[in-house]
Amino acid sequence: MEEKIRAFLALPIDDEVRVKLGPSLAVLKRGPIRPVAAASLHLTLRFFGDITSVTAGAIADHIGQALLRRPLGSFSIGLEGKGIFPLRGAPRVLWVGVSGDLNSLTDLAVLAEEAAQACGLPAERRPFSPHLTVGRIRDGTGLSRDEAERLLPDCHWGSWPVTRLLMMRSTLRPQGAHYSPLTEIELK
Repeated sequence: MEEKIRAFLALPIDDEVRVKLGPSLAVLKRGPIRPVAAASLHLTLRFFGDITSVTAGAIADHIGQALLRRPLGSFSIGLEGKGIFPLRGAPRVLWVGVSGDLNSLTDLAVLAEEAAQACGLPAERRPFSPHLTVGRIRDGTGLSRDEAERLLPDCHWGSWPVTRLLMMRSTLRPQGAHYSPLTEIELK
C-alpha cells in the first residue's frame, strides 16, 4: 500500500516580500500567537489532505494539462491588509490579505478544485478565500479579535509576478508543520 502524504497546492511568496514580512512576524512571537516561520510562508490554493503521492502527481498533471488547454500567463499579486479567521467567535488565525489580479488567482484555485475532483477527492466545502496565514492564536489566550488584529500592522508588503505553482507536502511536527515541494507547475 502506498504511503499517504498531506498535500496542498500553493503559490510561493516572493523572497523580497518574505523579508519585508519578517519583522512583523517577529513581533508576533512576543504575544500569544504562534507565527508561521518566514521560510514556510505560502499562499494555499487548495488543501488536498491525506492522499497518496500518485494522487498528488495526478492532480499536478491534471492542472498542467488544463493550463495547456487554457493558458494562463504570469500575473501579479501583492500582500496588504489583515484579518482574523473565523469570522465570528474566538480568533484562531491571523492572516494578511491578497491584492492584485485576484481573477487569475481564483482561476488557479478553480483549476486546483477541478483537478482534485477529477482525481476522486470530494469537493471543497468552503469557498476560496485568498489570504496568507501568518499566525495561529493559541487556545485559551483570551485574546480578543481587536487585540489580535492590532498585533500586525496594516500595510502593503509588496507585489510580485506569479509564474509557478507548487504541489507541496506537509509533515506535521511538534514545533509546527514542515513543507517540502513535490512538483513545480510553470505558468506559460
